[in-house]
Amino acid sequence: MRKIGVQLVDGHAVFRAGMKALISRQPDMEVVGEAGDAAGAVIMARTCCPAVVLLEIGLPDSDGTEVIAKILEAAPRAKVLILSMHDDPFHLRRALVSGAAGYVAKRVTDTEVMIAIRAIAGGQAYANVSLTARRDPEKLGLSAWNPEVVKTRLDSLSPREKDALALLTLGYTNKEIASRLNLSVKSVETYRRRVSGKLGAAGRADLVRFAIKAGLFDSTLEKRPETDSNRDGAGQTPSARGRANTGENPATVDFSK
Repeated sequence: MRKIGVQLVDGHAVFRAGMKALISRQPDMEVVGEAGDAAGAVIMARTCCPAVVLLEIGLPDSDGTEVIAKILEAAPRAKVLILSMHDDPFHLRRALVSGAAGYVAKRVTDTEVMIAIRAIAGGQAYANVSLTARRDPEKLGLSAWNPEVVKTRLDSLSPREKDALALLTLGYTNKEIASRLNLSVKSVETYRRRVSGKLGAAGRADLVRFAIKAGLFDSTLEKRPETDSNRDGAGQTPSARGRANTGENPATVDFSK
């Protein structure tokens, strides 16, 4: 029987040693490489071609999600399983959007980690986080975010992602955004997914609420020229059309198109 090759990536050598001992006792698994930082993880993935990379999200030289794409580029057939101290849906979504195949919190039992490794090695997705974390407004409740949290998450967006978010807030459709930013519609959809993952937004309304709290709505509305090219067949701009559909409440603009 071919064993599942597991690469361990964690900044704590003691933790890696314990996990290695656990995996070595499994009849269907073996540790094929170890790394203590993001740079080493990419090099090791390229050389040992693991089936599963067990990755700690809080590495000393990376926040974890940043290195996922690099690992997958170095070892395209690998599946990344995040093992994290963060036990909440926000970090779960961010990891999955970044390319991870699974996510488990470090509070889980050793047995469950083994189950997760087997699941994603077999092509399944796997996640275990505490649903009670949804009650924490600092992690998911966009309406309760304080200014520091909003600024931190806004700073995590690239300039292009901010542009896309701002235009979404004004009610532009994907096609209109693609035209204004000289992108394909598919690229716009990708930016929307990335922004949602970074902000922990559950839907379009959450994106709008965040943009309002971050000041993107007011600033972009002031800069936007109300020209004929911005109007629809009824003579309305996308932003005005969105407000008309929602009783003047920009936080619930319909971005389904």
